[in-house]
Amino acid sequence: MKIGVLSDTHGNLDYMRRALGHLRGEFGAERFYHLGDEYGDCDEMLDEGLALVRVPGIYAVEYASGRAPKALADVVEGRTIVLVHQISDVSEAQRASADLVVHGHTHKAGVSVEGGAVIFNPGHLKSARHKNHPASFGALEVEAQRVRVRVLGMDFSAILEMELPWPR
Repeated sequence: MKIGVLSDTHGNLDYMRRALGHLRGEFGAERFYHLGDEYGDCDEMLDEGLALVRVPGIYAVEYASGRAPKALADVVEGRTIVLVHQISDVSEAQRASADLVVHGHTHKAGVSVEGGAVIFNPGHLKSARHKNHPASFGALEVEAQRVRVRVLGMDFSAILEMELPWPR
């Protein structure tokens, strides 16, 4: 399954829409994850009927009030993907069951393998550069035996690309 991953949009709907256009068109995403800051930025994705899973960022009312869970699990191709804005909000039980954790908050794109799970941050869409990192978003291809992770810049070129067998 192809999944588009957006994080830390902070009200920059122009960048979000540009990334979404690429993910829907060129990449062919079937599902989308939004990892917060701001929770309401992706409301129009719901209005368009897109398959969306989202979690609030630390600045969202939904985060502080508990109206939306800070972390959610999604099962794709038999693999458990945990979505969270701030990685410290992943519970021990969620971490133990996760094959993949997608998170935002740091605005720094990256991928690593920790404790039997792939950890992925797609970066941010706040502005052209923020916290010394360029704007970026993610594209995941999840299969039963492997995951392909890509971080794309706003010119839609790959900043980072890895294909990994599931660590467990």
